[in-house]
Amino acid sequence: ARKEISLQQPAILIAALFVLCWLTAMLLFSMPPARPGLAEIVFTTLFVIYVPLVVVVSGTSSIGEDTSLGIRAWHLSLPVSSMLQWGIKLGVTFAVGGALGFALPLGLKLVTPLLVVLPADTIQLPSAVRIAAAAGALLVISFWSATLFGHTVKAAVASGAAALGLWSCIGIPGMA
Repeated sequence: ARKEISLQQPAILIAALFVLCWLTAMLLFSMPPARPGLAEIVFTTLFVIYVPLVVVVSGTSSIGEDTSLGIRAWHLSLPVSSMLQWGIKLGVTFAVGGALGFALPLGLKLVTPLLVVLPADTIQLPSAVRIAAAAGALLVISFWSATLFGHTVKAAVASGAAALGLWSCIGIPGMA
């Protein structure tokens, strides 16, 4: 599990950059004159870019890096069963993806009104259930893409294409 967490360093770095950008935006919008319209655009843009990016990186990095380094087949020869290894990879991926792609942005959304004086409901984000469902689906798609394509970048591109395809099928009513 320690190795799997260390493979999540790119996602942790992206999360640190997101927190830095969010705190910078909070600092800028705490100074007069506060512009609620611009604040909503900035915070929503940060959120919309960050969540899919960190979830895809988190989902693809574990298996993609093992395959890129050429140690995936070697790991299957270890005395630990392949199902247990796969379960640990999936568990760490979901834990990191959930913490960084769901809990962190929602926590920052809840803390921001306490530290920055903006009109009520300035930061409009989807409900927590929708965020969790979308992040979970994208995490599963990216993990599956990493097992299928093996390379992190190929898996990330495939995840984006699959997510767009899924969204277009779900988002277009009346299409059968």
